[in-house]
Amino acid sequence: MTRVRLLSVLLLTALLSACSNDIELFSDDPGLPVVYGLINGSEDQQLISISRTFRFSGDGNALLSAQNSDSVYFSAEALSVTARNPRSGTSTALTRVNLTEEGVVRAPGPFPLDVNLAYRFRLSALAPEPGDEIVLEGMLPQGVTFVARATILTPLNFRNVAGGIPPEAYSFTSRNDFTFNWGRASSGAEIKVFELGFNFAYTETGPGGSTQKLVYYTPAQSIDPNANTASVPLDGLLGFLGTRLRKDPGIARRFDYMQLVLTGGDDAYLAYRTLLRANSGITATQELPEFTNVEGGLGLIGSITQLKQGTTATLQPASFDSLRLSVATRELNFQ
Repeated sequence: MTRVRLLSVLLLTALLSACSNDIELFSDDPGLPVVYGLINGSEDQQLISISRTFRFSGDGNALLSAQNSDSVYFSAEALSVTARNPRSGTSTALTRVNLTEEGVVRAPGPFPLDVNLAYRFRLSALAPEPGDEIVLEGMLPQGVTFVARATILTPLNFRNVAGGIPPEAYSFTSRNDFTFNWGRASSGAEIKVFELGFNFAYTETGPGGSTQKLVYYTPAQSIDPNANTASVPLDGLLGFLGTRLRKDPGIARRFDYMQLVLTGGDDAYLAYRTLLRANSGITATQELPEFTNVEGGLGLIGSITQLKQGTTATLQPASFDSLRLSVATRELNFQ
């Protein structure tokens, strides 16, 4: 879920910068809904981001308006959202939640830090099966409705062959690529792309106490959907940690675990990955083409399925040494 929340912020930010729709900032209309979510068939709890196209407050000042949550969110009374499964005939209402109250704090910026709204529901309430279409429907002021759809993907499973079970200890100092095999059921909706990544969990201790944290490292993002094996290098993990974690002599860190995460995505997930890849590097246009699959609004609803290792895997002794002593990470104070 942490990974999905972080990815939601990145995708939603890029999506908003890409949209070419004409929007009247001072109009009296309720604004267009901006919907983002990845329906994860491997998890029960689902989280959907729903905001609105920006509206100025009465004084017309953009920065002051941004501090008013009504400028970017619909009110609880104005918006109701339902998820339903046409095959099973089941439905459930989404619950509006403030993620800030659950510890998901927005990065400092123009918007208020104490309001970070999203909508939550449990997939089990819809009795889903692979291939089922989940339909999200939002009722807005003046009877305006948005609709978004995602299909439950085929589940993944560990293969009972050599290399099919994730290791108990990882090495990111070896020059040899890490190889992993997986399997999947033969029925259900098709996966269009695979991504292989790792959760790196650690505990950070500073003047304010200890906090458990996690970062997600992705050495392979566009694996052939027909594949059931991947070989990826792990020697870039140290450099990744060196750029992602804050260097502070007053903070000490302790490694907790490393967790393999295999993600399969649908057409919408693949399309967005393709857009990001086409606009990276020196050939980037600095502007993403418009991509939305939300009827009556803007945004992206996709579908993923995931296979996760447990949270007990550790590091090889040489990797522990590198974590403490390498040029990239020695200032991170891993103990």
